Amino acid sequence: MLAALASAGSEKVEVITYAFRCGTFKLPGATTQWVPDVPPDWSLATLPQHLERLRQAAPKLKQSVINACAHTVLLDSNVTAQEAELLRAVTIALDCPIPPFLNSARASKSAA
Repeated sequence: MLAALASAGSEKVEVITYAFRCGTFKLPGATTQWVPDVPPDWSLATLPQHLERLRQAAPKLKQSVINACAHTVLLDSNVTAQEAELLRAVTIALDCPIPPFLNSARASKSAA
């Protein structure tokens, strides 16, 4: 999920990698476990499989994943339409609310 979201926000490899790594460090246990240096390969075809696996997680872990996804998207303070739609799809699939800071970032953009 994080690799897909990071890729949705930029085409530059270094920006994608930075967004992905920042998102992974928001996940529980990230500071005590190995975190990949680069985003893993992913495709739209594999996203449903990953979402199904995440759907089976405990609610607290699901919310942590959504938080990490939101941090990945908001890293550059610019939420693209692709990022927003993918994040919305993830939150709906996991039955988790969008983090409040994402709503306030969207409201700030609308006011500007």
